[in-house]
Amino acid sequence: MKNMIRNVMMAAAMVATVVLASSSAMAATLKVPFSFTVGGKQCPAGTYTVQRGGVDGSLVTLASSAGTQQFTWILLPGDPAPEGKAVVMRFEPQGENHVLESIHYKSQATASLIKKSKRTEHPTISISAGEGR
Repeated sequence: MKNMIRNVMMAAAMVATVVLASSSAMAATLKVPFSFTVGGKQCPAGTYTVQRGGVDGSLVTLASSAGTQQFTWILLPGDPAPEGKAVVMRFEPQGENHVLESIHYKSQATASLIKKSKRTEHPTISISAGEGR
């Protein structure tokens, strides 16, 4: 009986470890060196976490390390993140400001987060995090 209880406890601990490892493997931390806007809201320069979630992994959440800003979008099939990076945030300069254009998470990406009327022809700026973060 003691062995059975011990085996059940060990199995539960292993399952908890796998769940924690898989959820932490689905997050990346990126440092954004400039302030930017998302959906008309101003976000300061700083550290942000990009985390994939949802039942089937089809959501991505961007959260400031201070916990003051949080945004969630649906991920769509897309091109793999460039340069072999796991997570890439793309920004579009608009005058003195930067606007978050999209988030790429491995082979998925958000739709463009900039309304078409506000898009410019400036090159995008990418900030990325590699595998294992």
